[in-house]
Amino acid sequence: MHKRILILFMMVALIVIPVLSGCSNNANDTNNTANTNTNTGANVESKTNSNASTGDAANADNSPVTPPGEFPITKEKVTLKVMIPSQPGVTWETNAFTKWYEEKTNVHLEFDEVAADGAAEALNLRLASGDIPDMIIGFAVSPAQQQIYGDQGVFLDLKPFIEKYGHYIKDLYEYDPTAEATITTPNKKIYSMPNTSDCFHCQFAQKMWIYKPWLDELNLPIPTTTDEFYTTLKAFKEHYPGSVPLVTMPNSWNTDIDAFLMNSFIFNDYMVNKRMWLNNGKVDVSFNKPEFREGLEYLNKLYSEGLLAPESFTNDAASLTAMVMKEKHIVGASAGGYAGLFADLASDKWYNFVAVPPLKGPNGVQIAAWNPFITTTGGLLINANTKYPEVAYRWADGLYQEEVFERQKYGQPETYYTFNVGDLKGINGDQAVWKELKP
Repeated sequence: MHKRILILFMMVALIVIPVLSGCSNNANDTNNTANTNTNTGANVESKTNSNASTGDAANADNSPVTPPGEFPITKEKVTLKVMIPSQPGVTWETNAFTKWYEEKTNVHLEFDEVAADGAAEALNLRLASGDIPDMIIGFAVSPAQQQIYGDQGVFLDLKPFIEKYGHYIKDLYEYDPTAEATITTPNKKIYSMPNTSDCFHCQFAQKMWIYKPWLDELNLPIPTTTDEFYTTLKAFKEHYPGSVPLVTMPNSWNTDIDAFLMNSFIFNDYMVNKRMWLNNGKVDVSFNKPEFREGLEYLNKLYSEGLLAPESFTNDAASLTAMVMKEKHIVGASAGGYAGLFADLASDKWYNFVAVPPLKGPNGVQIAAWNPFITTTGGLLINANTKYPEVAYRWADGLYQEEVFERQKYGQPETYYTFNVGDLKGINGDQAVWKELKP
């Protein structure tokens, strides 16, 4: 088991393409990376080796792949076609990770790129027509859609391939015991490789951010209760004419106005279970409780007194960022999984927003919603009719190898990151393993 697994990503595309959820990390993207019968895929026999007995391809001398875990993964160069959404600033064919991983695996990729806007619709049309390439990457195919098309023989059942050819994915299974169950459909098949991000701050992503320079100028502490938060916003409005004490936007990563603040009144698992939880074995919800009404009354108080901007219900990322990035600063606080959702990461301004701790409400409620599930599904699927199912699977399995995921996430070693860390400590207080470099 690789003990240095800190962050695993299927590809950089799985982080930043808009059809997926989660945070964006594109600082180095231009330099990094990278209806037939329903039994199709149950047989791990290579389609280039029709004489091999069922399930024996892994041991056959003429198998198109090398033993599990070895690189390169093919004896002769193989070309696979990949459908993938576009990503700003990245040319998939020529970026550094694509070229490096081709050399490592002996697998060449031909990219069938579709516009990120409307990518889901484009995939649906292709699935309906049956015209799909060897692999589909970066589309967040839902579990329901996986099973529908998997049962029709469109997507390859990966479970037997994992059993026979899987190597690095088994490290992931050990690291995250929920991973296999997460990607397994109700009919006990696996159609998607897992997307896994052991991202500490993502597990507590229902956050509120406050502008620290204004706190310092007014000699105010970071608020710790809902009353203190209200008082702080009032101080911002009174001392900074034309200011917007609190503004956010809907429909982004935990930016809805109740995502953080409602947890001071009642458990509000907005992020994962959409305000639902199990209560003595039965599904319960937060929004039919008196405490939720109290939280709404608090939000209404902020709104009616001009502390919560009305744009919070209509903003998109561009309009919110434009408000925050005005030359004359006007925004006191905003919500979201990280400050880059509302502030330009290329500037220094986002550093001035600091996280507000979970606020204690009037009844003593003080909750930080926690998402312990680090694995999702739907990021990489293989066509059940590909000529090279073993090669496609081994290519995907290799993405979980330590050196591979480090390169796809951070770029070239000793240029973008290094293991030469000296006595540097990690955020958990233990000896750091690597540190990021700025070329």
